[in-house]
Amino acid sequence: MTVSRARTAELIVLVVVAAVILFPVIGVAGQALSPRTGASAFGDTLARVWTVGGFSSALLNSFVVASATTLITTGAAVLAGYAFGAMRFVGSTVLFYVLLVGLIVPLEGYLVPLYYQLRAMDLLDSYAGVVLPLSAQLIPFAVFWTRARFRAMPQEVIDAARVDGAGTWTVFRHVVLPIGRPAILALAVLMFLWSWNDFLLSLIVISSAELRTAPLQLGLFVGQRTTDIPALASGALIISLPVVLVYVLLQRQLIQGVVSGATRG
Repeated sequence: MTVSRARTAELIVLVVVAAVILFPVIGVAGQALSPRTGASAFGDTLARVWTVGGFSSALLNSFVVASATTLITTGAAVLAGYAFGAMRFVGSTVLFYVLLVGLIVPLEGYLVPLYYQLRAMDLLDSYAGVVLPLSAQLIPFAVFWTRARFRAMPQEVIDAARVDGAGTWTVFRHVVLPIGRPAILALAVLMFLWSWNDFLLSLIVISSAELRTAPLQLGLFVGQRTTDIPALASGALIISLPVVLVYVLLQRQLIQGVVSGATRG
C-alpha cells in the first residue's frame, strides 16, 4: 500500500511539472497557428512570418553552423576523451584540468579580444568566425563528457585487446568507439542543440543579412514587431521546430547516452 501511494504521488508530481512546462509551449503554438483577425486560413500567420521574416535562409545558416560545430567538437572530444580517459601519460591530469578552465570562463569575459582577433584574421561575417569560437567554447564540456565515459569502460576489455596485439588506433576504432557510441551520439545531440541556440556570438560576428542564423533573425524580427504577438509566436515556433524534431528523433539515444555517462569520475 505504501509503494502504491508513493507511485501515485510521483505520478501526480510528474503530471504537474509536465503541465507547467507544456502550458507556455501550447500557448505559443496556439498564438502562432491561430488565424489573424478577419482571416479564415488556419495558420496563416505562420506562413506570413515564414515569407516576410526570411527564416528559410536563417534556418539554413543555423544548420550549417550547428552541423559544422557538432562535427568539430564531437570529433575533437572523442579523440581527447580517449587520450585522457583510456590512456595513461605524464601530465594528463594537469592538462585535463587546464582544459576545464574553459568551463568557468564565460564568453562575455573574452568577447572583446575575440572580436579583434577575428577581425585581424579576416573571419568576421563568415561561417568560420562563428563555428571556430563556438567549437572552442564547447570543447571543454565535450571532453569532460567523453573522458568520463571512456574512464568507465572495463579496463579488462582494453587490456585484452592489447594482449591480442591491437595497437592504440585499433583499440580506439574496434573497442572504444563501439562501447562509447551511445554517449558519443548523446554528446553530438547536445552540441547541435547548444550551437543551434547560439545568439551572442552570432550577433557580434555576423553583420550581413545573408548569413544571419535563426536566433539572430528572430531577435531582429522581435525588434521590428514588438506588439504583433501572433507573429512573434510564429517566429519562435519556426526556429524551435528543428530542435524539437532533433530531440524527438534522437531522444532514445540521448537518454541512453546520459544514463551510460552516469559513471565514476
